[in-house]
Amino acid sequence: MLSSHIPVFAVSLPRFRKRYAYINGHLAARFGNGYEIVGIYGAEVGADSVADQKLTAGQIGCALSHLAIYRMIVERNIPHAFIVEDDVVLPTNICQILEDLRPYLSDAGVIQLHNWGGGEEYSNHMAVMLPGNMSLYYPMRPSDLGATSAYIIGREAARGVLAANYPVRVSADNWEFFFKHGAFETARILHPSPISEKPFETTVLPTTYRKTYLGKAILLAKRSILFPLFMVRRKIMIEKRRRKVKLCDRPSEISISP
Repeated sequence: MLSSHIPVFAVSLPRFRKRYAYINGHLAARFGNGYEIVGIYGAEVGADSVADQKLTAGQIGCALSHLAIYRMIVERNIPHAFIVEDDVVLPTNICQILEDLRPYLSDAGVIQLHNWGGGEEYSNHMAVMLPGNMSLYYPMRPSDLGATSAYIIGREAARGVLAANYPVRVSADNWEFFFKHGAFETARILHPSPISEKPFETTVLPTTYRKTYLGKAILLAKRSILFPLFMVRRKIMIEKRRRKVKLCDRPSEISISP
């Protein structure tokens, strides 16, 4: 097994047993014992950790979990770290992919390995071809950066997001907010993504929703009758997103000039 020289962290909670067991076994298969799992339950944190009470407990817990990892990066003086959430499916050659990305890591930057957000335009300006028919692109705008499902972050970028989002003001994946507040200098996206997702039930729904009769009924339907349809819908959405990606020849707003 090829080991990763970039520290690996995962966001997960033991209370969500299926997700926690899955990511623990999956990372062990990919990295041996070279990873750590961090999780904070948003419903149990104090009010002093949250600046925006409109966020759900799941969003708060997710944001605080990523922030806890950033704090570890800064305190341990880790140059770069690979962070994943507990529904990712990593390719068997993920360690080699991380090594291929090493020359392009920035202390104050981010590289997204799985963009499942709202961005549809990447800049072809200063694109970098990588093995496996993948390329590194700059998103045209900070808002084109997507999820926090799998990404590499530099130490200074981690420090910047900590300063911008603690107490928690926005969700963990609000990269536009972080960029506007000077948390990181630049970001790139690996495309096409070598990473996919397991169709787990979301954990960011409001806690009160899960306790209502209607909420319980909807969740039960999703887990049983609607699950096959949910799987098909997700596959269609993923393929649709891949087809929608547009490459532009204009420089990105967040690229670093050569």
